[in-house]
Amino acid sequence: MKDLAIISYLTNKIGPLYQTRLYKLLFYIDFCYYKNHNSSMTWYVYYKLPYWPVPLAIKTKIDCMITNLDMEDETIKNDVAEYKKYLEIVQVWNDKFTIKWNFLEETFLTKDEVTIIDYVIDKVWGLGTSKIVSRSHWEDAYKNASMFQPIFYGLSDSLSI
Repeated sequence: MKDLAIISYLTNKIGPLYQTRLYKLLFYIDFCYYKNHNSSMTWYVYYKLPYWPVPLAIKTKIDCMITNLDMEDETIKNDVAEYKKYLEIVQVWNDKFTIKWNFLEETFLTKDEVTIIDYVIDKVWGLGTSKIVSRSHWEDAYKNASMFQPIFYGLSDSLSI
């Protein structure tokens, strides 16, 4: 539920998000948090894909939502219960993601986590999508990963933000 709390916080503060910005923000949030605390907020594994670092755990659910696929038709059967939570809480509208109802982020997010999220929003949000894409591709964590392979959290010390 931590990921839903983060998405809720982001969309309540910023508004609906396209996939690219959502993934970039989550990447920076997780890696900034790791840089400061030696642990991630979500513990998602981010993979280096051609256009962005992607948390596949979320991407699979989002792809299913966009295409209206039934998660049970997918190969990741163990995510079905969590996917159903997404369907209840996350809404896709004009290819943007938002929260359907007032999700209480404070139940799932600590003050320190909110501080990191606000920091990332402040540093990254206003850049525009192309600059966010460019910036994340220059991060050592992304550059040093092999294509389609996990990105190492240990390289978070060299983040540009």
